[in-house]
Amino acid sequence: MTDAVKKIDAKIASVSVLKEDGDQAAPEAAPAAPEAPQKEKISDIKKRPVELRGVTYQIKSPTESHSMMVTINNAVLNAGTEDEEERPYEILLLSKEMNNFQWIAALSSLVTRMFRMGVDTDMLIEDLEEVFDPRGGYLKKGKYMPSLVAEIGSIIKNHLANECGVKKELDEHLAKAIEEKKQAYVEEHGVDDRPRLECPECGEHTLVVSGGCPTCESCGYSKCG
Repeated sequence: MTDAVKKIDAKIASVSVLKEDGDQAAPEAAPAAPEAPQKEKISDIKKRPVELRGVTYQIKSPTESHSMMVTINNAVLNAGTEDEEERPYEILLLSKEMNNFQWIAALSSLVTRMFRMGVDTDMLIEDLEEVFDPRGGYLKKGKYMPSLVAEIGSIIKNHLANECGVKKELDEHLAKAIEEKKQAYVEEHGVDDRPRLECPECGEHTLVVSGGCPTCESCGYSKCG
């Protein structure tokens, strides 16, 4: 009669093999699980790649005699894997306005260094957008730009959203307010057929025009502040 099979509830940590003479062989450790490969970070790139893909934006400000060209080049991280993504690697500012040469050169170098170090871009953008020109700002697609530097910050934010797929999540309370307005409109009209325009802040066609206060459902931008 064969021995009864004993149910094993515990996890098997090792395996032993009995030799023909009845001696027990040394236990074999269970193979270790392979470690997941580390994701590449922007700071891991120690040498500038020979080729980078970028986008050039033009700033036409009524406060300046010449336009400014803003080029943001991206680096590809984790190429060929499911984690492949693009992140800004450098920014190049160019203008014929020689009065601005010093701060343009300094800002290009500083922001590029912050990109390559992997510094929090939200913090960088917020600081740039809060810079005010003592001569006064200007309107750009319905949005007030307090300075050239502030518009550069806005360009970086839009570049991250449109070219790198990095979009800032809505504040919890703002997202709830937007959803409540949507539900109220649907209850009244049966369907949400409100027109949606291009948002001057994030570039998405999610600017809802209703109630006399256009609000973007993607980034929360509103003309009502």
